[in-house]
Formats: sequence, C-alpha cells, structure tokens
Amino acid sequence: MTRHSLMAFKADSGHLIYFGVRLLLRVKPPFVIGAGVASMCFGLAYGEFFGPTHVVPTLWRAPLDEPTTLLVVAIGIGAALIAAAYALGTINRWREGGLARAALATAGLAGAALYLGLAVVAFGWYEHATVAMVAVHEQRVDAFYGAPQSVASHQFAARGERMGYFFEAPPLHPMLAALAMNAFGPAHRESMQQLAHTSAVIALCIDGFDPSESAGTVTLRPDGMPRLDYPFTPRLVEAARAALVDSARILLASGARVVRSLHSTPVVVRTEGDLPALAAAPFEPNRVSVFTAHQMGGCAMGRDPARSVVRSDLRHHEVENLFVVDGSVFPTSLGVNPQLSIYGLAGLAAPHVLAAAKA
Repeated sequence: MTRHSLMAFKADSGHLIYFGVRLLLRVKPPFVIGAGVASMCFGLAYGEFFGPTHVVPTLWRAPLDEPTTLLVVAIGIGAALIAAAYALGTINRWREGGLARAALATAGLAGAALYLGLAVVAFGWYEHATVAMVAVHEQRVDAFYGAPQSVASHQFAARGERMGYFFEAPPLHPMLAALAMNAFGPAHRESMQQLAHTSAVIALCIDGFDPSESAGTVTLRPDGMPRLDYPFTPRLVEAARAALVDSARILLASGARVVRSLHSTPVVVRTEGDLPALAAAPFEPNRVSVFTAHQMGGCAMGRDPARSVVRSDLRHHEVENLFVVDGSVFPTSLGVNPQLSIYGLAGLAAPHVLAAAKA
C-alpha cells in the first residue's frame, strides 16, 4: 500500500466506526467531529498493531506474490459482503411491504436466490475470451473521447472448422487503460503518458460453437469458496494467436508507429516482418493477458430441469418468483456483442414478470 492509500483506509475505517457507534448507541455527535476523532483513533490503533510493536503478527506480507490466493480471498470477501447486503435488503423490504415485498424485490429474497444460484451453478458458461493489441501513433487519437466501440468487424467470425473471432475498437479511458497495460513502474508511467496517442484493437473469440469445446464451469470447493474453470483448448489458442496477428495488421494499416502485445514480455511489431514472432509468442497462464468480454451461459433455458435452469418464459424451474434475464440463459456464446440480444430477452421476460407480480 502507498502512504496515501493507507491514509484513506484509516479514514474510511474510522468512518465505519463512527457510524457503528451511532447505530448501536444511538448517539449522534456532530459528523465532522465524530468522523475526525474516529479516524484518528483508528489511525493510532493501526500504527500500534501493524507498526514496529508487532502486537499483531504479519499475516500476509506480499499478497501480489500469490495472485491466485489473492483472487480467491477477494472473491470470498466480495461474496460475504454481497450476502450481507442481500440479508439487510430483505429485512428492509419486509419492513416496507411485508412478505410479498421481501420475496419479490431484487434486493430481497429473489435477488438473493439468483445470487446463490449463480454461485453453485455447474452448467457450462462462455466468455468471449478476448485478446488485445495496443498501438502508438504520431498523431493524437484520444481514444477516451466519443462513442465507445464505434467500429467493429466480423470478417473472421466464420473460419470454417476453426474458431472464429470478431474485432472491436475499444475505448481507452484512463482507468481502463491503466488496468490493461501490462507494465510496472517507469514503463507503466510512459505508457500512460502516451495515452492520447494510443489506440487498441480487441478480438473476441467466439467460443462454444464446436462439439469438441469444453464449457467453463462454476462449482464450490470443499471449503465453500467458488471455483472457476475455463479451459484454454488448442482450438481457442489457435484462434487467439491468429487474432493477435490480424489485430496487429489492422493497427499497422492504420498508420501506427509501433504495435505492442500484452504478453508479460511484450512483442513489439513495427513491420509485417515482426508478425512471425508475435504468432510464436507464448500463450500460457500468466504469460499473456486474456480478458473476459461477456459472460454467457450457465443458466441455460430449456424444458428439462436436469439440463437447464430457466423455462422458456425465463422463470426459474424451482424458485417460482425468480426470473433470470441476462446472457447467462444463452446455450453458448454469440457471434456478436450480446447487448441487443439481452435487450430482446428483457422484452420477452417483461410481460411474464408483470403477470407474476399481479398474480
């Protein structure tokens, strides 16, 4: 943590203490005074416990050295917070409108059931596994202005027996770009300083259309934590490699001065002669950035409850007042961005939800 993030952490924790005292003791000191005193108290305690006195031993000195464990812990904490939020939401909806309100509200039992159902679902899901190339141009691009994803191409969506992919021109808002850039320290600062001259192309692999493909799964581990598995098959890797090469060609044709991959050791492309090195670059865990663009599948629509989660009206097979209206009801991924299809699902579900609410 940096010094500034530690200060923010102390202040936020102090504010939590302040509001906790107000709720439990029903004492209402002036906010500025109460929040300030609480922040100072927590800051003092933080320094005492985690400073040189070592009253509390160091539990995890370098969490970034164990990214998988860090991800699991983050998911666990997030799941616990969401579960607590749903519990409080259900209580509040009960107070507002009784059992019916608590059961049907999105922040009540219906929402909680959806959350828990998605946490344990074992049906296959797909993600539009996405790879990207970034480029630096002589002229300003300002990819953080204007309509996002204004250009797309489906030229390679159908590649015969091979997995297809399609291209989009993504926005490069500062926070999004800072997260995606696979650099650290001075190299990362230099990349961000060139942001106004930077463009990118993303390629979304169309997964789930071949019988040989294995879908991703979400299951629960013995300790109750979620486990996400998504296989990187040779078919997917071939498509991703080809997509990276074609993305580089697009950016070179646009006049880019230099094109870089998002490998742990970036492949730099300045001419077509550099493309073979890009095609041969490693495609292994933690060696290249692969993004998930759209989560689809996992709550498939169908008649058989043993093979699907929702019925044709998008109502859950088991939970009577639960409707699932998003990309998770698709049987596979789509060959396009799923936004309009999800709009269509909302239109399909709306009269059924309304009828259920009136019943």
